[in-house]
Amino acid sequence: MCFSFIHRHFIKHLLQLPIINYKTNAYNTLTFSNKNDYQFGGTMNILVDADACPVKQIIEKVAKEYHFPVFLYIDTSHQLYSDYSTIVTVSQSMDAVDFALINALTKGDLVITQDYGVATMALAKGAYCIHQSGKIYTNDNIEQMLFERHLSKKQRMSKKTKSHSKGPKKRTLEDDVRFETSLRKLIVDIVSNFES
Repeated sequence: MCFSFIHRHFIKHLLQLPIINYKTNAYNTLTFSNKNDYQFGGTMNILVDADACPVKQIIEKVAKEYHFPVFLYIDTSHQLYSDYSTIVTVSQSMDAVDFALINALTKGDLVITQDYGVATMALAKGAYCIHQSGKIYTNDNIEQMLFERHLSKKQRMSKKTKSHSKGPKKRTLEDDVRFETSLRKLIVDIVSNFES
């Protein structure tokens, strides 16, 4: 029930989105004022929610090996440069990066995000999704993940103490290896599905 409500909520807002203006830095120029002006190629694209993504270099390394185009989505408060990926910069409004990424993806694309809401919308559009931890989002596990996030938020909000949480653990080499292993496995699975 939680998934159905959240799923309908995100899709409702997705369908009401205005046309977004896309810009990139000088290294990879991609400018269009209407999302229909530029159509991604006939291959699978890798779209990355890149504002706080610690695995961009790993993504690019693996994408180069498979010759998949990578689109890194950021807002105007971030600067990012890449010799391989296309940088898509959107306005610094709430969820602008999320909605730009979702508007651009097509069925069969690969989305890399730590945002469960973005993963939910991407799965609804027929995309593949992976978390920067290496956890693969699926239609079978996203409902449980959203529910657990909801419970965690409720628990944090109900605490009466003013203590601050420490935040996430520092990323380790093992985390990067786990992500790269999961990403490679997912890509192999996707490619084998396309070939069958």
